[in-house]
Amino acid sequence: MVSQAENMLQLNQIALQPFGPEDFKTLIQWIDSEESLLQFAGPFFSYPIDEHQLSQYLNDQNRFVFKVINTETGQSIGHAEAFLQSPQVVVLCRILIGEAKWRGKGIGLTITQLLLQFSFETLHAQQVQLNVFDWNTGAIRCYLKAGFRQLDICPAPLTINGVQWKGISMAIHRADYKADT
Repeated sequence: MVSQAENMLQLNQIALQPFGPEDFKTLIQWIDSEESLLQFAGPFFSYPIDEHQLSQYLNDQNRFVFKVINTETGQSIGHAEAFLQSPQVVVLCRILIGEAKWRGKGIGLTITQLLLQFSFETLHAQQVQLNVFDWNTGAIRCYLKAGFRQLDICPAPLTINGVQWKGISMAIHRADYKADT
């Protein structure tokens, strides 16, 4: 299996580096509500997220978990994961740009491109999938720009504080992946 330590990916002053216990506190501080946890991770974690949950999360050898680094400042600005669902399929999940000041600057597209590079070139996936909430139009535009297409299947909706959040499933096939986009 691929060692995370071998996988530092960089593009446009953004790098993905292995996420570890030393990064737990930063991620925990970014998740300040049940809603933000659900948007970030779906029902995967329970609120409040804590170091025990994150330790267990890292124990899965099919999870490739990264911190997102601004290479100009060395600052951790986000989180991302590629999950090897099968030898052919990788699922991108738990993508987060931690602080609002870093959002809306194209960083999400760079993160997605780096995750696609890792998924297709390192893990040799044939397809990369993800789920996104239908109201998250900025993320949807980002994923479309990266080459994803909406699938006809939809994940089960989630309810938070009496409001139903509907998801959209998206995918990109190896044949449609362009490393230089």
